[in-house]
Amino acid sequence: MTRNKAVAFDLFGTLIRSWPPERDRQTMEGMASVLSIPVDDFSRCWKQTANERMTGAFDGYESCIASICSELGVAATEELIRHAAAVRMEQTRREMDPHDGAEEVLSALKVSGFRTAVISNISATGIPFWKSSPLSRLVDAAVMSCLLGTMKPDPRMYTTACKLLEVEPSACLYVADGWDNELAGAAAVGLSPVLIRHRGSPVSAEGRTWRGPNVGSLREVFVLASSNSSAQI
Repeated sequence: MTRNKAVAFDLFGTLIRSWPPERDRQTMEGMASVLSIPVDDFSRCWKQTANERMTGAFDGYESCIASICSELGVAATEELIRHAAAVRMEQTRREMDPHDGAEEVLSALKVSGFRTAVISNISATGIPFWKSSPLSRLVDAAVMSCLLGTMKPDPRMYTTACKLLEVEPSACLYVADGWDNELAGAAAVGLSPVLIRHRGSPVSAEGRTWRGPNVGSLREVFVLASSNSSAQI
């Protein structure tokens, strides 16, 4: 059996808490209200532009909102667009709330000699918030979709992380909650995927049918990673 040398983590819903759907709806309502756009129309367009945000086609929320306004024939001023973007940026800031044990486990993995990475589908606006998070200082590499120009489950997201960590995929665990078919994507390039089911968090479609290894907390990840080593937490 290949010895575990590294652990890569998903970010949203894995290292940081899931954002409740009802609060996301409140954000959509707030943005739509600023722009005087029906919330259902704005929400639909926001979802349709998700891949473009995640792959860096938009350099921030303002350019995405401006595109949506143009698509809907809404003549919004730059001031209103900035205001709407600020509403969404506040959600992004609050989303960077670490799960219980996140800092402890990342620190313990580092002390025990494991290499660690984050692999995230994230927009350009989210990058500064990630960099200001205490978690960012505890990982050795970060592979961000908006910077790489592609999203999970694209193999490049995982192979790039392994190259940065200087490990073979077979020596790297990938821990995630299963959105965007990310667990299957990791397995396809040789990583060992592990589903994390945080109590009270939304369950992904992949998570509902997952039959592979799973854990219920980040502390369990350390135990799993170190099962063939002498590391202790």
